[in-house]
Amino acid sequence: MTDDWREGRRAWDRLAGQGGADEPLSSLHDVRLVRSLMRAKEREIVLTARQTARSWSEIGIALGVTRQAAWNRWHHLDTAEET
Repeated sequence: MTDDWREGRRAWDRLAGQGGADEPLSSLHDVRLVRSLMRAKEREIVLTARQTARSWSEIGIALGVTRQAAWNRWHHLDTAEET
């Protein structure tokens, strides 16, 4: 586990424990950190799914969105891999 993910876990635990009522700006920082880590992980997993011939429909279903929404968000990964 990298330091980023360790800090992300601590941020997640802080958010789960206090819900942001006492220190809203610190909690927003924690939300930003967790969101950033999750975005990066989602990108990595979508790229892996495409590299293993998963369809945009399958990816959309897994993400709870339509095929078109998945394609709109991530289709650049198909061409980025080719360059």
